[in-house]
Amino acid sequence: MVTIEDVAKRAGVSTMTASRVVNNSSLVKKSTAQRVLRAIEELGYIQNKLAKSLVSGESKTIGIVSSNYYNQAYTDIIAAITDIAYANGYAVITSNVNDYQSAVRGVDALLGHQVDGIILLPLEMRMTQVSDYRISMIQIQKFAQYFKQVVTDANIPALTVSQKIEGIVDIRFDFKDLAQKALDYLFEKGYTDIAMLNSNIYDGFWREKEELYKSLMQSRGLEEFIRIEKDVAEVEGGYRAMKRLLKKHIPKAVFCANDYIAIGALQVLNRFKLKVPEDIAVIGNDNVFFSEMTYPKLTTVALNAGDAGNKAISIMLKMLAEKQPQSAFCDEIIATEVVVRESV
Repeated sequence: MVTIEDVAKRAGVSTMTASRVVNNSSLVKKSTAQRVLRAIEELGYIQNKLAKSLVSGESKTIGIVSSNYYNQAYTDIIAAITDIAYANGYAVITSNVNDYQSAVRGVDALLGHQVDGIILLPLEMRMTQVSDYRISMIQIQKFAQYFKQVVTDANIPALTVSQKIEGIVDIRFDFKDLAQKALDYLFEKGYTDIAMLNSNIYDGFWREKEELYKSLMQSRGLEEFIRIEKDVAEVEGGYRAMKRLLKKHIPKAVFCANDYIAIGALQVLNRFKLKVPEDIAVIGNDNVFFSEMTYPKLTTVALNAGDAGNKAISIMLKMLAEKQPQSAFCDEIIATEVVVRESV
């Protein structure tokens, strides 16, 4: 095994000097540092990723910035990125963040590890309440400006997944298309009395889905059936929203803005002995893992998060191999599809 002492001996310097070069110290003269780097290359000494990057100009590491490990879509994206990265000789470092300051520190840490590129996943900064959401939007916009500037200054490839930043390639989920396919499927099955359960955050893709629902119902002359209940976009929110809806009206079908809301809705229907789909049909959005474990199994529209991860890492590897600017690559949209199960 080659040691730092072997490197120092080959370069004709002290162990301390060799160590300083490995740790990128500015205290070593350029000519001396070049001798140490040459010795590292000749002996094949790799103390860590930093030492390797000094020799090759690459760390063979890709950084991922994420903000919600509990969201299955994000873990699916990370898993897909990691599998392909490892298969191509790259390690992956993930940084989980929850506000502007931690996001900045996360990116700085990745740059400190000299990652070759960074993939930014959708940011969710303290979005548990509406007031927090408004604050998070300001934080996200501020961080987007920082992120673009820092990757430009560092001159490293970067791309985003459904977190569009001008000038950076984005792998985008078409959330409006998810809603369109869910509602079209209900219409095809002959449903007209369709209600909606949505997030209480009336912005972003939640707003897009709600406006689409209203528009499609109106275009079919079904204004009288438009009913929307809102709560947090989690299982408990779906549970509460469904209870409120049933007190006012029992529709023939319910479109849920995500699967967690739909799971909560199914719990209420089971509790009140309403048969699904005989009494009321339920369709979700996203196709999270748990949607296949409900009773009955949930019909939904697949977000295909794994495909987004595959596309993101494939483009990143191409960026690294071809060393082309961002302008050489185009944004990508991930295809969606109805997953037919038992709730419709």
